[in-house]
Amino acid sequence: MSKKLYCYSFRDFVDRFEGVETLPEDSVAISICTPGSHVEYHKFTSADNVLNLDFDDIDNGAYGGELFDIEMAACVVDFVMRHADKHFYVHCAAGQSRSQAIVKFIYFYIDGQWELNPHNSDYSGANRRVYNSLLEVFSAQKPDFFKK
Repeated sequence: MSKKLYCYSFRDFVDRFEGVETLPEDSVAISICTPGSHVEYHKFTSADNVLNLDFDDIDNGAYGGELFDIEMAACVVDFVMRHADKHFYVHCAAGQSRSQAIVKFIYFYIDGQWELNPHNSDYSGANRRVYNSLLEVFSAQKPDFFKK
């Protein structure tokens, strides 16, 4: 049975879950918002099946902003590993960089048959810092994975 691995923009995520107060038990959400944004918000409050993160869509700190760091990466990897048998719904502002990096990581490194949303499965814009940080944490936890 395939599991959904859907990446959304903020607006599409809010539209998709309009009227939904809590996620079904077979689903999880990773919500990424920009710190201090007045137009984005976390649709679901933190729960066991919800991970809310706030960081900017930047690869380095040269221009300021809140960077995705190794602690955030560890939280994401732990969350994904605990819920690997569930449907994943991931969003950021545009659904093209931060969230794509997390979806790319899940798709390539977490076992499962994944159903991607057809209009949003191009990983070319995935945030490199987010993706590489996830790989760093994952490879430290599962060093034999990369020896295959």
